[in-house]
Amino acid sequence: MHNIVEEMNLSFLNSAYSSRGRKPVAGPKTMLKILVFAYLNRKYSARDIEDACKYDLRFRWLLNNGKTPDHVTINRFRNKIYPFMDEILDQLVSLLIEQKEIDLKSIYIDGTKIEANANRYTFVWKKSILKYQEKLIQKILEYFHISKDMSSKDCKKLVLTEFNNLRNA
Repeated sequence: MHNIVEEMNLSFLNSAYSSRGRKPVAGPKTMLKILVFAYLNRKYSARDIEDACKYDLRFRWLLNNGKTPDHVTINRFRNKIYPFMDEILDQLVSLLIEQKEIDLKSIYIDGTKIEANANRYTFVWKKSILKYQEKLIQKILEYFHISKDMSSKDCKKLVLTEFNNLRNA
């Protein structure tokens, strides 16, 4: 995470920081590293992230063993970077693709919600699954403008072209 964030062009983050006032406890790149690493470790609460920065060696390493930002600072940083989230995510994904950490060979679309509690009120009827599956297939056909009489080879070519357009955009 450290190396990836260091490679990112985050000059726009400096505009979110004022030159007047107190010096921040941690710079914008360091705060972004902490935030991304915390999210990767399923820590979303500012207080949980603050505790991790105090006691977890991995977070201490990201901070260069400096002062720990408090939960207010973490939330302020989240609010400051909110307008730049699209740019940050775009750069992050691009760098991960370049470094071959992720590939875009497969697309997974899943919106299935099935409850795990198996009492008599929580099971899913087969007919409703089949109905929603049909609706999903219809949405996919409409989105990609695929006709029923199109060959599978042409269909695959169309979907790959559309996917590559999305990936390269």
